[in-house]
Amino acid sequence: MADNNKLELVVEVDVNKANASIKSVNTGLSSMEQAASKAAHGASAGIDGMTASMVKGAAAGNLIAESVKKALEWAKEWTIEAANHAAHTDKMGMSMVALAKAHVIG
Repeated sequence: MADNNKLELVVEVDVNKANASIKSVNTGLSSMEQAASKAAHGASAGIDGMTASMVKGAAAGNLIAESVKKALEWAKEWTIEAANHAAHTDKMGMSMVALAKAHVIG
């Protein structure tokens, strides 16, 4: 009767199928690794491109700011020179009137 209480479990492993399954899993993992590597390279290139664009934008902004600064300096200089010229012209006109009066020229 003791033999009737015995339970046997038999496990059969097909080695070829197990190896094929492991190879399939390894191939899948390798494929995922390659995809992740490509994505990382793409992201890196995108960041590099964005950084280069930002540098170009900053350089362009500096050029524009410098151009505006030069234009304002030129406008200031021109305005001062125009005021000096107007004052000199006015002074010359007053000198001519005084000279004409001194020599009794109408």
